[in-house]
Amino acid sequence: MEELVWGDDNLELTIGWAPDAEPRLQRIRTVTTDQLFVGGVALVEILAVPHGHTPASDRLVGTVVGRSLRYREHGIDNSHGGSRLTLSLIAAELGVQVDVVLWSPDRVAAVQSHSEVTNIHQREGLALQSVTSWVSPFGYSPAHTRRPDFGG
Repeated sequence: MEELVWGDDNLELTIGWAPDAEPRLQRIRTVTTDQLFVGGVALVEILAVPHGHTPASDRLVGTVVGRSLRYREHGIDNSHGGSRLTLSLIAAELGVQVDVVLWSPDRVAAVQSHSEVTNIHQREGLALQSVTSWVSPFGYSPAHTRRPDFGG
Protein backbone atom coordinates (compact mmCIF):
# COMPACT_ATOMS: atom_id res chain seq x y z
CA MET A 1 0.00 0.00 0.00
CA GLU A 2 1.23 3.48 -0.85
CA GLU A 3 0.59 6.52 1.34
CA LEU A 4 0.54 10.26 0.91
CA VAL A 5 0.77 12.47 4.00
CA TRP A 6 -0.42 16.03 3.37
CA GLY A 7 -0.80 19.03 5.65
CA ASP A 8 1.05 20.77 8.46
CA ASP A 9 1.23 20.81 12.28
CA ASN A 10 -2.40 22.00 12.53
CA LEU A 11 -3.90 19.44 10.15
CA GLU A 12 -2.43 16.34 8.57
CA LEU A 13 -4.27 13.87 6.34
CA THR A 14 -2.99 10.45 5.33
CA ILE A 15 -4.37 8.98 2.11
CA GLY A 16 -3.57 5.39 1.16
CA TRP A 17 -4.06 3.33 -1.99
CA ALA A 18 -3.03 0.11 -3.70
CA PRO A 19 -2.93 -0.79 -7.41
CA ASP A 20 -6.18 -2.76 -7.02
CA ALA A 21 -8.05 -0.37 -4.69
CA GLU A 22 -9.30 3.19 -4.73
CA PRO A 23 -7.49 5.86 -2.67
CA ARG A 24 -9.06 6.34 0.76
CA LEU A 25 -8.56 8.68 3.69
CA GLN A 26 -6.73 6.64 6.34
CA ARG A 27 -6.00 9.18 9.07
CA ILE A 28 -6.74 12.73 10.23
CA ARG A 29 -4.48 14.37 12.77
CA THR A 30 -5.06 17.81 14.30
CA VAL A 31 -3.87 19.43 17.54
CA THR A 32 -6.89 17.93 19.35
CA THR A 33 -7.61 14.80 17.27
CA ASP A 34 -5.83 11.76 15.93
CA GLN A 35 -8.40 9.67 14.09
CA LEU A 36 -7.57 6.44 12.25
CA PHE A 37 -10.21 5.05 9.89
CA VAL A 38 -10.22 1.25 9.69
CA GLY A 39 -10.65 0.47 6.01
CA GLY A 40 -10.46 4.16 5.12
CA VAL A 41 -13.05 6.68 4.00
CA ALA A 42 -13.85 7.24 0.33
CA LEU A 43 -12.62 10.57 -1.04
CA VAL A 44 -15.28 10.64 -3.76
CA GLU A 45 -18.31 8.60 -4.78
CA ILE A 46 -20.01 8.86 -8.17
CA LEU A 47 -23.42 7.54 -9.09
CA ALA A 48 -23.72 7.36 -12.88
CA VAL A 49 -26.15 5.82 -15.33
CA PRO A 50 -25.98 2.82 -15.75
CA HIS A 51 -23.41 2.28 -12.94
CA GLY A 52 -25.06 2.09 -9.53
CA HIS A 53 -23.86 1.10 -6.08
CA THR A 54 -23.00 -2.19 -4.47
CA PRO A 55 -25.89 -4.50 -3.58
CA ALA A 56 -27.73 -3.89 -0.29
CA SER A 57 -26.75 -0.21 -0.27
CA ASP A 58 -29.36 2.45 -0.92
CA ARG A 59 -26.96 5.23 0.05
CA LEU A 60 -24.27 6.99 -1.96
CA VAL A 61 -21.48 4.72 -0.73
CA GLY A 62 -19.71 1.86 -2.43
CA THR A 63 -20.57 3.12 -5.91
CA VAL A 64 -19.32 1.19 -8.93
CA VAL A 65 -17.49 4.24 -10.28
CA GLY A 66 -16.06 5.16 -6.87
CA ARG A 67 -14.67 1.68 -6.34
CA SER A 68 -13.20 1.64 -9.85
CA LEU A 69 -11.11 4.78 -9.32
CA ARG A 70 -7.34 4.29 -9.12
CA TYR A 71 -4.53 6.64 -8.20
CA ARG A 72 -2.99 8.38 -11.21
CA GLU A 73 -0.91 11.24 -9.81
CA HIS A 74 -1.00 14.12 -7.38
CA GLY A 75 0.28 17.66 -7.08
CA ILE A 76 0.73 20.05 -4.16
CA ASP A 77 0.72 23.85 -4.40
CA ASN A 78 1.81 25.67 -1.23
CA SER A 79 1.09 29.21 -2.36
CA HIS A 80 -1.72 31.72 -1.93
CA GLY A 81 -1.97 31.41 1.86
CA GLY A 82 -2.53 27.68 2.07
CA SER A 83 -1.83 24.24 0.67
CA ARG A 84 -3.76 22.73 -2.25
CA LEU A 85 -3.62 19.00 -2.93
CA THR A 86 -4.93 17.78 -6.26
CA LEU A 87 -5.27 14.01 -6.36
CA SER A 88 -6.00 12.69 -9.87
CA LEU A 89 -7.89 9.41 -10.01
CA ILE A 90 -8.96 7.41 -13.05
CA ALA A 91 -11.43 4.65 -13.86
CA ALA A 92 -10.01 3.91 -17.32
CA GLU A 93 -12.49 1.17 -18.23
CA LEU A 94 -15.39 3.55 -17.51
CA GLY A 95 -13.74 6.56 -19.14
CA VAL A 96 -13.85 8.70 -16.01
CA GLN A 97 -11.15 10.88 -14.47
CA VAL A 98 -11.68 12.66 -11.16
CA ASP A 99 -9.53 15.37 -9.63
CA VAL A 100 -10.15 15.51 -5.89
CA VAL A 101 -9.05 18.96 -4.75
CA LEU A 102 -8.37 19.67 -1.08
CA TRP A 103 -7.33 23.11 0.15
CA SER A 104 -6.27 24.01 3.68
CA PRO A 105 -5.45 27.58 4.79
CA ASP A 106 -2.12 28.11 6.55
CA ARG A 107 -2.16 27.49 10.31
CA VAL A 108 -5.84 26.42 10.40
CA ALA A 109 -7.26 22.91 10.93
CA ALA A 110 -9.80 23.17 8.11
CA VAL A 111 -10.18 21.73 4.63
CA GLN A 112 -12.31 22.70 1.65
CA SER A 113 -12.91 19.92 -0.84
CA HIS A 114 -14.42 19.51 -4.26
CA SER A 115 -14.25 17.04 -7.11
CA GLU A 116 -13.87 17.70 -10.83
CA VAL A 117 -15.17 14.86 -13.04
CA THR A 118 -14.08 14.45 -16.69
CA ASN A 119 -15.44 12.04 -19.30
CA ILE A 120 -12.06 11.16 -20.82
CA HIS A 121 -13.43 8.95 -23.61
CA GLN A 122 -16.07 11.51 -24.58
CA ARG A 123 -18.62 8.70 -24.57
CA GLU A 124 -22.21 9.50 -25.25
CA GLY A 125 -24.56 8.58 -22.47
CA LEU A 126 -22.36 8.99 -19.41
CA ALA A 127 -24.90 10.70 -17.16
CA LEU A 128 -23.84 11.59 -13.64
CA GLN A 129 -26.57 11.38 -11.02
CA SER A 130 -24.53 12.31 -7.94
CA VAL A 131 -20.96 13.19 -7.06
CA THR A 132 -19.79 13.49 -3.48
CA SER A 133 -16.70 15.05 -1.97
CA TRP A 134 -15.26 13.88 1.28
CA VAL A 135 -16.74 15.54 4.41
CA SER A 136 -15.78 15.12 8.09
CA PRO A 137 -16.36 17.03 11.35
CA PHE A 138 -12.77 16.43 12.49
CA GLY A 139 -11.32 18.25 15.46
CA TYR A 140 -14.64 19.42 16.95
CA SER A 141 -14.65 19.61 20.71
CA PRO A 142 -16.97 21.82 22.82
CA ALA A 143 -13.95 22.70 25.00
CA HIS A 144 -12.24 24.20 21.96
CA THR A 145 -15.11 26.20 20.43
CA ARG A 146 -14.15 29.47 22.15
CA ARG A 147 -10.80 30.60 20.88
CA PRO A 148 -9.43 34.11 21.31
CA ASP A 149 -8.09 34.19 17.74
CA PHE A 150 -11.65 33.65 16.43
CA GLY A 151 -13.19 36.33 18.67
CA GLY A 152 -14.78 33.77 21.02
